[in-house]
Amino acid sequence: CKKEDVKDAMLEVYNNYQYYLALVSEGPEWVKQYRWSSLKGKYLSLVKPKEVILGGQDLVTDDFLMTTSQVLYTKYKKILSE
Repeated sequence: CKKEDVKDAMLEVYNNYQYYLALVSEGPEWVKQYRWSSLKGKYLSLVKPKEVILGGQDLVTDDFLMTTSQVLYTKYKKILSE
């Protein structure tokens, strides 16, 4: 980021201090989504997805992996069929 971006962000927090102070209390709950227990299914889906879908977005869920890339889709299909 640039110096100007940092300056703007600090000014934003200064001018809206109460709003950001309220967000801080939600932080511990928000960060739980990044714990291993929450991400385990997605990591497993990257390595060995239950289903691979060629679709309109790039998405990893506990149940499937969706990709917009025909090349990646083909690679997964080939690996999973072995």
